[in-house]
Amino acid sequence: TQLVKFPITKSGSYTIPNSVTSIMGNSFSGCKFLTSIIIPSSVKSIKYAAFQTCSGITSIAIPSSATSIEGYAFSGCSNLDSAYFYGNAPRITSSVFISTKSGFVVYYKSGKTGFTNPWNGYETKTFLN
Repeated sequence: TQLVKFPITKSGSYTIPNSVTSIMGNSFSGCKFLTSIIIPSSVKSIKYAAFQTCSGITSIAIPSSATSIEGYAFSGCSNLDSAYFYGNAPRITSSVFISTKSGFVVYYKSGKTGFTNPWNGYETKTFLN
């Protein structure tokens, strides 16, 4: 149920298995060749620096099941320009999206709660899908 470490040299897209409920700290850290990550609805937490410096990722979708995202989870993802949240705002700690692409935006599904503009220092916009 815990994804502990992903091979740093793997490239392309990766779908996290549905059995995973927690993405552990630094599990994808430094995987600069990954271009996209699909996080399933089984994931409840994303731990400290889980995707740090994954510079190939441009967008991330956070499922409604995710209730907590720890600090620096997506820090240094220099090409990450958007994060889409499908549920209510999760509990986050400091600097989750620090050092992402200039103009980074947090999108949240219309009707979901807990988001403000800015939300923890990040611009927000709603989406319908």
